[in-house]
Amino acid sequence: MDFFNRKKGFTLVELLITIALVAVISALAVPSFQTLIKKSRTSVEAQRVLTTLYYARMEAIKRNSLVSLCPSSDGLACNPDLSWMDGWIVFSDRGKRGELDHDMDRVIRVGDPAQNGYLLYTTKHHKWFGYQSDGNSVGSSGSGNTSFIICSPDGGIEGRRVVVSITGRPRVATGIGDRVCDGG
Repeated sequence: MDFFNRKKGFTLVELLITIALVAVISALAVPSFQTLIKKSRTSVEAQRVLTTLYYARMEAIKRNSLVSLCPSSDGLACNPDLSWMDGWIVFSDRGKRGELDHDMDRVIRVGDPAQNGYLLYTTKHHKWFGYQSDGNSVGSSGSGNTSFIICSPDGGIEGRRVVVSITGRPRVATGIGDRVCDGG
């Protein structure tokens, strides 16, 4: 009968060993999770740019006119002195100059600034970028392939490159093999 009246539980030694094991495993896992979170945030920023480019291209084809993007912090006007990481606007560009003319053009989407200090720039340093009515891309630095580069604030992980072909198709480059945020 003494068998059924025994107290059940852990001894102090068992509890201390378990806590020590959890601490060691956590210490090893936390840096991996931080890297995973940074990579995930970089991918989210790249997808945000990609979605905006797809949207602008679709609108250009649908409207049968030029649709442009430009850096903007207020969502009301283009500012060529700003960086793309400060935010942007997508607008119908009837003047076909890459400049928002409130008499003719209409803002159709506003892009928020890059989150958590992420960097965003183009390889050709475009002050505006757009899509023609046939879906082909054009920018302030002329036509041709261009890339939007997304880098984490610390530059410690690989960035993402959103490549836009001359035909206007945007895509996130995979297997690029270089560290685009180290000037590559």
